[in-house]
Amino acid sequence: MESIVLGNRALSYRSYGRHVDTNRPPLVLLHGAGGNHLVWPPQVRHLPNTAIYALDLPGHGASPNPACANISAYSEVVRDFADALELPWFVLAGHSMGGAIALDFALAYEHRLAGIVVVGAGARMKVSPTLLDGIVNDFLGTTEMIVDYSYDAATPADEKEIYLRHLRENDPAAMYNDFVAVESYDVRD
Repeated sequence: MESIVLGNRALSYRSYGRHVDTNRPPLVLLHGAGGNHLVWPPQVRHLPNTAIYALDLPGHGASPNPACANISAYSEVVRDFADALELPWFVLAGHSMGGAIALDFALAYEHRLAGIVVVGAGARMKVSPTLLDGIVNDFLGTTEMIVDYSYDAATPADEKEIYLRHLRENDPAAMYNDFVAVESYDVRD
């Protein structure tokens, strides 16, 4: 992992890409609530001829706490990251909460983007109160529930186990705050 200091916060990320075509925009990958850079499959992380940066957002993976309080604050972290790496334009891809961050970034910094990819996200995402309550009162059981909802029954058990392990590496308070940030985000107007 590489790490960069952005103001008063450290951010960890993994960079990929060999034989990069400098005429192609870099790709910045944003994970969802409770995730880290490894949620992106190797096929995405190793696209040919493309510089790729997979972030561990604040409070996730190798990036230390605190996590951000809302989607716009995460968007500002992405802006600061792009500034620090001198990425004048890039493609931003986000999954779930990362998709909300990508949407927020696109609304605020459209001129910085060559494109946007939003996976499993939208202008408004509802979060079940049962999920929020479970993170606080039964973190282990709730992480199992998240894995069960996230994968098809035919998914190999070892894949599910890896995801479960990554979820459980999270600070429950940070994961709770992520889902509250997702629940609060609304750009339908």
